[in-house]
Amino acid sequence: MEHPLLSADFRVFAEQEIAQFEQQTSCEVRIHLETQNDADLLDRAAFVFDHLGMRKTQQRNAILIYIQLQPSQAAIIGDIGLSFITTAEWSHLVDVLTHPFKGGQFKEGVHACLIALLEKVQPKFPYQSDDINELTNQISR
Repeated sequence: MEHPLLSADFRVFAEQEIAQFEQQTSCEVRIHLETQNDADLLDRAAFVFDHLGMRKTQQRNAILIYIQLQPSQAAIIGDIGLSFITTAEWSHLVDVLTHPFKGGQFKEGVHACLIALLEKVQPKFPYQSDDINELTNQISR
């Protein structure tokens, strides 16, 4: 049976959530799902961040939500423009994301995480009327 995070329904939901997030801030968000990886979590997330070309945004304000299914873990990392967010705050955002996951509420976790992220980044990176979507909203795998 397919994991709910890998379903077409979740993909459509998450991409719509990202689009709504990006209509309220100039930050760019990607979600990357991996079924399994044995590498160090943050090392792997940083590798994926670079592999997806996320350092190429004009304001260096891209955010990666990295979700791994086996073992079940997640990381959220941002580019240099988001250095004002502390390690503890990034960890809290991961908790906001993953706490609902424990009850199988994957959409709720992503939604809550994006709301919490928006509260952090919007004051420094408000939406600009001439903002362009620099990164695709598609979930990567």
